[in-house]
Amino acid sequence: MKRVFVCAAMVFLAAFVVAPASHASDDAEVLKAAAAVDDAFLKAFNSDDAKGMAACYSKDAVLFPPDVLTVTGSTAIMSTFAVMVKTMPGCKLEMTDRHSIVAGDKVISYGTFKMTAPGPDGKPMEMMGRFTDVKAMQDGKWVYIHDHASMPMPAPEGGAH
Repeated sequence: MKRVFVCAAMVFLAAFVVAPASHASDDAEVLKAAAAVDDAFLKAFNSDDAKGMAACYSKDAVLFPPDVLTVTGSTAIMSTFAVMVKTMPGCKLEMTDRHSIVAGDKVISYGTFKMTAPGPDGKPMEMMGRFTDVKAMQDGKWVYIHDHASMPMPAPEGGAH
């Protein structure tokens, strides 16, 4: 009986020792899959591929782009990106700082980005911004379900914010 108790106790304790390593491995795989969404979005953005950008979003995603209050759903998101590609061809995007954390069955990412667009005089204009997004597995693939990008307002004349 004592031997059974000792074996059961060892199995119980082993579960606690092994579980964190397994969980960390799972988190690393989830973070890698979520980062692939960002990579696909950047590739599509930098190729003026509105359809490719929209494919990174769930059918009921909510997008808060810097220039519009709210865009909801894949059809509206696709239209928003199509207009952006048409009005800002050749615009380039890079994430300058990105952090991601696993939160249950979702990944929350945040950081900063740089967007470079051809200016009215043909010279490139650089804009800096920040983002927060939430990704989740839907219909067998990782997608954005919430995406909020913003750019700081210019300081008022004669003073700081």
